[in-house]
Amino acid sequence: MEGKEALAAGLPGLLALVPLMKGTDLAMIEASVRQIEEKAPAGQRADLLAILYTFAEGQYDIQQIQRIIGRERLMQSTLYQEAFAEGRVEGRVGGHLEDRRELCAAALRKWHPGLPAGTFQAIADCNDEELLKELILNAPGWSADEIRRWLLRG
Repeated sequence: MEGKEALAAGLPGLLALVPLMKGTDLAMIEASVRQIEEKAPAGQRADLLAILYTFAEGQYDIQQIQRIIGRERLMQSTLYQEAFAEGRVEGRVGGHLEDRRELCAAALRKWHPGLPAGTFQAIADCNDEELLKELILNAPGWSADEIRRWLLRG
C-alpha cells in the first residue's frame, strides 16, 4: 500500500503505519499526524503517534520527526510510559532492537493483557527487527493463538 492511499482511507491505525509505506515523504508523515489527532479516539492518539514515531525515526531526521509529533505527545503514550516505568529503555526512544522489543512487549500487554510470561521472554530473546515489526503491526488484530504461532516461527 502507498502512503497516499492510507491518507485517503483516513483510518487512524493505518495512518500510524504510513512511514513503512511506499511513496511516503515528510509531508505525508505530517498529514498522518494531523489525521490521527483529528480522527483517533482520545485514548489511542498518543499510542498511535508513538507507533508512527517508531517507524519514522529510522527513515527521517529524528529532529524533524520530534518537531512534527512533539516529544510531549510521545511521553503521553501508554506504550512508552510502560517501557520507561520498567526502566529498560534508556537514552533515545527509537528504532533500535531493544526499543522495538520494548514497544512490542508494551503493545502486547495493552492489547492482550492475559498472555503468559513466556511470551514476553520470547520477545526479549528475539533478535529480528522485522519479526518484531510484524508483531507490532498485527498484534491488535491477532488472537492469542496467532501470537503463539508467530512466536514459534520467530
